[in-house]
Amino acid sequence: MSEPVIVLYGNSLSLHAAAAGIEGRSGWRISRVEPQAENAGGQLRALHPDAILFDVAASPPEEAIALLVENAHLILVGVDFEGHRAVVLSGASPGLHTSGDLFGLLEAQIQRGETSDAPQTGANQQGAAT
Repeated sequence: MSEPVIVLYGNSLSLHAAAAGIEGRSGWRISRVEPQAENAGGQLRALHPDAILFDVAASPPEEAIALLVENAHLILVGVDFEGHRAVVLSGASPGLHTSGDLFGLLEAQIQRGETSDAPQTGANQQGAAT
C-alpha cells in the first residue's frame, strides 16, 4: 500500500497546528496547496490526495469540493481548533435513483446523528425527547 497523501489546503494558523501534529507521522506524505494559487485545482488533482484538510473559518474550499465530487475515496476535513471540532465530508456516494433513496439516506444520517457521541445541542435535545 502506498503512503496516504494528505493535503493542507490553505495557510491558516489552524492548518499550521494540524500540520505540526501530523507531519512527523511515519508513512504519510503531507503536501500544501494555496487556494489562491492560479492553478489550485490542477495542483490538487496532480497530488491524488487521500484527504484534504482545510480551515472552516477560511473561504470555502471550492476546488477541493469539486475534487470530492470526482473522487469517491477522497475525504475533506474542515478543522476548527477554536471550536474544538472537525467537519468531515466524504466522497462516498450511495446510489440515488429515486426520491425514496434520498429520504432513506437522510433518515440514516439523521439517525446516526441522534445516536452519536457528539455533544447535544438544544435542537438535538428537544428532538430526542419527542
